[in-house]
Amino acid sequence: MNFDKNNVLSDKILQNSIKTYVIFEVKAEKMLSNRGKIMINEYEINEGTLAILSVDDTTSKIMEDNDNYLVKKSSFEVVDHSCKYFGSSYEGRKQGSKELIGANYKLPIIIEDGRNMVFFPTLSAEDKDCVWLAVNKIKNYEACNYNITKITFLNGTTLKVPLSYRSFQNQLFRATRLSYLLSSRKKDKEILN
Repeated sequence: MNFDKNNVLSDKILQNSIKTYVIFEVKAEKMLSNRGKIMINEYEINEGTLAILSVDDTTSKIMEDNDNYLVKKSSFEVVDHSCKYFGSSYEGRKQGSKELIGANYKLPIIIEDGRNMVFFPTLSAEDKDCVWLAVNKIKNYEACNYNITKITFLNGTTLKVPLSYRSFQNQLFRATRLSYLLSSRKKDKEILN
């Protein structure tokens, strides 16, 4: 088989074009679903939170079991604020996750340990396109299109994220492992008391 630089180059251009289209499609879907929503200034992640999606650099869409909100903060700022609200910080929670699961990047975060609220990012935490997902709210997921995974939450709501099925599976596994280790440690502590 002959190596053809032009075919390799056109394959890369095609892959980048598809990736750009996928991100545009997901952002357009987010923007359309945000019409008519009330903008709030502060939000704390709670047991009803399903996902936190970046709309733009300074606005996020919050998906809850029964409602959606727009918040004047990036998705990362919502996560950081929530960690602080529950008595820690994003950096502290990140370090704890590193210690517990031994990973270094795209770490799931324990937002609040008493209620086992664990969220995981689809991209680097501070990436403007990052989506944060509640691990204990996901019912099912499936490959949708090129590098898109469709998530179905326990309440039947669906969400498409620009992430390959394999990458999503890996992120979900990490978050599930963190949630399990947290639960195990709490149970061990209860037994000792």
